[in-house]
Amino acid sequence: MKRVTSRLPVDTCLICGRTDVPGIHILNQLICESCQQKMIATEVTDWKYRYYINRLSLLKPAAVKQAARNKSNRQWEKHHQV
Repeated sequence: MKRVTSRLPVDTCLICGRTDVPGIHILNQLICESCQQKMIATEVTDWKYRYYINRLSLLKPAAVKQAARNKSNRQWEKHHQV
């Protein structure tokens, strides 16, 4: 069964959609430096705050579980020299 996903490519900012910009990766998703600074400076009463929260909600716990599973698999392979 083919799995359909709405995740953006790793080099596309999760917030603004710009590509090939420096930033940080969280769960294999880029947040560019510009968006990082804007998020930090945004007050919780600003309408943009809700926008940022909605965009960050795309970082699903399932991705965390998959990352943990991948790490566990790598550790097992290293231990068993696969």
